[in-house]
Amino acid sequence: LRLIRAALVMKGYQISAASNGQMAIELISAKGFDLVLTEMIMAPIGGLEVLRKTKEISPDTMVIIVTGYEDVHLAVEALKLKADDYLIKPVDLEELFFRVSSCLEKYRLKRRIAESQKNLALFKAVADFSSEAVAIIKQSGQPIYVNPSHEKLFGLSFEEARLGNCRDHYPKESLEIFNQEIMPASEKGETWEG
Repeated sequence: LRLIRAALVMKGYQISAASNGQMAIELISAKGFDLVLTEMIMAPIGGLEVLRKTKEISPDTMVIIVTGYEDVHLAVEALKLKADDYLIKPVDLEELFFRVSSCLEKYRLKRRIAESQKNLALFKAVADFSSEAVAIIKQSGQPIYVNPSHEKLFGLSFEEARLGNCRDHYPKESLEIFNQEIMPASEKGETWEG
């Protein structure tokens, strides 16, 4: 893995190295990483155990197994343990860079999705207690969320509202604001408050 490490450092990646599986697990426990590359065959703890422990410690951490053996059974076992990729030596550096880049992009997307879900849950928790009517509506007019005050004001539960287009349920004055102010702001990527 020395060549791989040197190549990744030259590409600008920050690398931490461990000389064996036990040290790798200790390092992963102490620091946390976006991506782990591990050799399959190591003593006394092999790459599958490093993979298993990494996913226990940090399920979102991406793991690439590197091996010199084309063993289908080991590859299947690695995939069952949720390895994110599998490289066979000798490793082509362009292939390595592509796989590392792909894994890191998946990691960033997972983190963004988790953050968005957390923010949405927080928004919903706050909006549920608001006395103001709050609705999140797709540009198509289909609601994604309505709070209890919205349900009370318009006499529609979220389930009833989502069955149709919100434009069918709002008073004419509200629709004029929606069409003249909210939609143009939304199309420009802006937020609207009113």
